[in-house]
Amino acid sequence: MLCCKPMQNEVSVSEPAQQQVAVTQQTQQQSGAPMGAPMAQQTTNTNVTNIMSVSGLPPIGPAWLPQVEVAATIGKYGFDVTGNMGHSSEKMQVRARDIVVRFVQKTDVHTGDGARIMEPLNSGKHVFEIEWAKELRGSLAAIGVAIGKTPMQMKGKTCLVGDTSTSWGFDIARRNLINNKKVLNKRYPEMIPEDRGIHIKIPDTFYAFLDMDPASGGVLSFGSADRYYGEAFIDLIRIVGNEPLYLTVGTNTPGAHIRCTYKGSYTHAIMQSERDANVALMNALPSNTGHTQVQQSTTSQQQQDTIPVPMGQPMGQPMQPPPYTGPVGGPPPGPPPAGDGGQAPAAAPAEQAPAADSGTTEQL
Repeated sequence: MLCCKPMQNEVSVSEPAQQQVAVTQQTQQQSGAPMGAPMAQQTTNTNVTNIMSVSGLPPIGPAWLPQVEVAATIGKYGFDVTGNMGHSSEKMQVRARDIVVRFVQKTDVHTGDGARIMEPLNSGKHVFEIEWAKELRGSLAAIGVAIGKTPMQMKGKTCLVGDTSTSWGFDIARRNLINNKKVLNKRYPEMIPEDRGIHIKIPDTFYAFLDMDPASGGVLSFGSADRYYGEAFIDLIRIVGNEPLYLTVGTNTPGAHIRCTYKGSYTHAIMQSERDANVALMNALPSNTGHTQVQQSTTSQQQQDTIPVPMGQPMGQPMQPPPYTGPVGGPPPGPPPAGDGGQAPAAAPAEQAPAADSGTTEQL
């Protein structure tokens, strides 16, 4: 079942740059951390981390944010500029790999139109920076993820992303989390004590964090420069299965101008976790004679020679010699004595004369 999680232990950090030091000291005093301690050590919530903004990354976000490798180019993930691959509605004009505009008449609000990043995001951890001015959002504006078969245009007043069973959207105009036209959370991000008496609005620039690490289960979350909103949608990997998953925007607002810039990714932990999972799986396989035993590369040849191999074993595995089937009184079962060249001389049949007289015994 799809779930959404409220934000926990949110930490508000600097807004203006000149107030950074004062806010940092205040946060340290409230958390009990020693003065001068790194910001990442000032919160007990393992899902939130605070870091100084580096190369355009937000200063606060999920715990894996400090390990993100900044993207060398914004073109690594972006919209389809050709417009002919089905990644966007005909009403969504892609002006650059990171810019899309709903280019319609002012009265055209009777369809919801969308555009998606053309590269799937089914693995790794990813950060996107979203620029969407408040005056260009209207009443329906959403960003989220959707699988490839999700339509990019729907009739009626809809924000599209979240209005199907195959999409999960954050309506930034109404602060709703939506899936299959159902509002899962009406107050995202959740309010904190500092928000009392304040009408929360999502700023013009905010961030989307997508964690598709198998260990996480698939988590989509959002945040801004001064706040991490927390997990919005979880368990995405199980839900989408092998379906490609795309970052998607949707709106019915004429003139909506959306910039979606890829900021970076973190994949090293993903590869390591998958490697560890594969090793654990192989070690759990049965080791009886009915299955091929998985061995480490450091296993010595001597150890390999002691492993019985069933019929049909791949080439290159040691085989036990066949049991002795000669006449009674012959050599006992087991490896025959090696002769010249490492092979045993053939035994003479019992009915024949000695090998020296008949000349039929072959010396090897």
